Amino acid sequence: MHNTSQHGFLSGVEHTLYLYQSMPTQEKIMLFYLDLWAAQFIVPVDSEDKRPFLIGDKDRQGMYIPVFSAEGEYRRERFDGAETAIFPYLTLRHVIACFPELCGIAINPFGRQTILGREQMGLIDLIAAGADTNQLN
Repeated sequence: MHNTSQHGFLSGVEHTLYLYQSMPTQEKIMLFYLDLWAAQFIVPVDSEDKRPFLIGDKDRQGMYIPVFSAEGEYRRERFDGAETAIFPYLTLRHVIACFPELCGIAINPFGRQTILGREQMGLIDLIAAGADTNQLN
């Protein structure tokens, strides 16, 4: 189905995502953010128009693109009328930037979910560009 490792992971982000969720020290957050920059995710897209599916509530918490770090995470939920696509994080970042109605991405939304909103994605951009994080606080 997809080019994955023997464990079904699409990229090295799975390990740092786990560390980020379990023991979020400054160093582990930085590692996760840097891994995100190069990460690819499984994204359910509409089989006709190829747009990513959205989750959330437009009026309450906002709309997010569900993305999955591993095939096992993706298989937790069925998306009727969906195909799977592989999107690099940078493509997802661009989509979020271009559509103001989107609030961010939801990584593994049906498991151990991590939400990355616009502000946090902006911080990730700065870190990946080599900004001094001591000046960001």
